Amino acid sequence: MRLSGYYLGDPRLILVPIEHLTTEGMSRELAAFLRDRGVWDAARTDLFDQGFRRYWVRSSALAARTRTWVGPRLRHVAIVTEPDAVRPYVQLLNTSAWLLYAGDFDPEISHPELLAYLLVHGDRLALSGDVATAPLHVGAYWLERGDEECEAFVGAAERATRPDAAILRATAAALPWLRALRHETLRPAPATRHHAVPGTGLLVPDATVAEPPRLVATVTAAARETLARYQSAWCADPRPAIVSLCQWLVADAPPLVVTTQGGRLVWDPSEPRRLGALRNELRQGDRTGVEAIAEDLRVIADHTRAFRAALVDPEALSRPAQDAEQQGYAYIHRERALIAYNLRESGIERLRGPALPYARAMLGARTVHEWAHLAVDTGWVPLAAPARLAAIAAEIAAELEAAIATAPAAIRTLTAVDVDELAS
Repeated sequence: MRLSGYYLGDPRLILVPIEHLTTEGMSRELAAFLRDRGVWDAARTDLFDQGFRRYWVRSSALAARTRTWVGPRLRHVAIVTEPDAVRPYVQLLNTSAWLLYAGDFDPEISHPELLAYLLVHGDRLALSGDVATAPLHVGAYWLERGDEECEAFVGAAERATRPDAAILRATAAALPWLRALRHETLRPAPATRHHAVPGTGLLVPDATVAEPPRLVATVTAAARETLARYQSAWCADPRPAIVSLCQWLVADAPPLVVTTQGGRLVWDPSEPRRLGALRNELRQGDRTGVEAIAEDLRVIADHTRAFRAALVDPEALSRPAQDAEQQGYAYIHRERALIAYNLRESGIERLRGPALPYARAMLGARTVHEWAHLAVDTGWVPLAAPARLAAIAAEIAAELEAAIATAPAAIRTLTAVDVDELAS
């Protein structure tokens, strides 16, 4: 059954894939699948559905009435069941998933109001990546919430068990002044007596001008403490794992390069015994992180060798373009023409703790993807259906034109330059 790949794909979480998510919540098929395996029940499904519907309706309304609110979207929902085994605040599946926790769906402690807010908050994190300012920047959400809705959120925030529950409690404590804010379109006010929060439409009265920075500071401290607790759970001596990894690199000389900050090479198979720079980097990690790195490198090596084995003439493969992107889960190194693995890859904390859920599968896919680019550039992958491709392109163009034509005037004004660039 296709669904088995989602739940069984990683024991640390339950994934509600986008294919099983609608504006009304999760599909009955997925709910039954999870229930039959004893990891979910009807009460959790009901909480999920109620929270998701509230998120969708409210976010849609805010997007329609403001020019700064991003409309709701369907994304994967990653529900972490082992909190200490997944890095907090990580943007899973290339920012296409909300990161939530099993406790958020526990009917005895949670509430649909909490879930609806967490989805709104998650949208903001996916957009900005800034944990510290997210509760402030979604402040418009509270302007139209009633007393009962806010009380339900506050109660659930107090009971929350997620690793960063302190941030929810700080948000709950800030509700009195957040709900009193003004807004350029939802609740206009004279600009002379208010201070704008850039990019949000929010207007802060003089009387509470000190509250937004205080909230940001509180959230910043709470987020740092959350990360520190996570890292302290993974602090075992990395030296045994470093020895094992280095022994493998020398003995196997896998076809890949390892880089660090700025793309600097720290290991190259042409000189497999030169390990000093790599060791210096790995010593800054922990045992679990180094073991995960070793597994990652084996995945890259296996996929690379499988690709090369499929080539009749590997030497005829094109060289990488000099403008090839030098970042990602893995990438083709411009000079070495090998897959590069950056220990300091932005957004991925590879040196500490276990690998992210699904990260190794994505790493394998990325490795093959990068090699496939070179196969295409070499002319080994012909375009077999040019007429169908032209028809698909025309369909996409028509949909884009329709979307632009029906967008609100304010949105068309704000995006005019971008649209002109795309058209050219």
